[in-house]
Amino acid sequence: MTTTITEVHNAFEILFTGLCDKSFKKSLFLEHWGEKKLLPLVRTFLLGYFGHTIEPEKEAILHGTLSGKGRIDFLIDDVVVEFAVRTQNSRANTLS
Repeated sequence: MTTTITEVHNAFEILFTGLCDKSFKKSLFLEHWGEKKLLPLVRTFLLGYFGHTIEPEKEAILHGTLSGKGRIDFLIDDVVVEFAVRTQNSRANTLS
């Protein structure tokens, strides 16, 4: 059985609901963390949620790049996930 986009969306909803819950995050100020700090937590969560159907940092053909090659953050079965975070202190048009 393949993973659907809805299942991936639901998984991220569970993850971020927990990360934003004050009773869960306690003294961690996760809302101030950027992509680089959150990525190991996300990777671990997705491994637990989807098992070994997940491939992190998957090499792919990316037509918008100069080399035509790059990496996507996660491939879950045949669903591609590109994880991007904008912190509270970032400008509205800055995405990292």
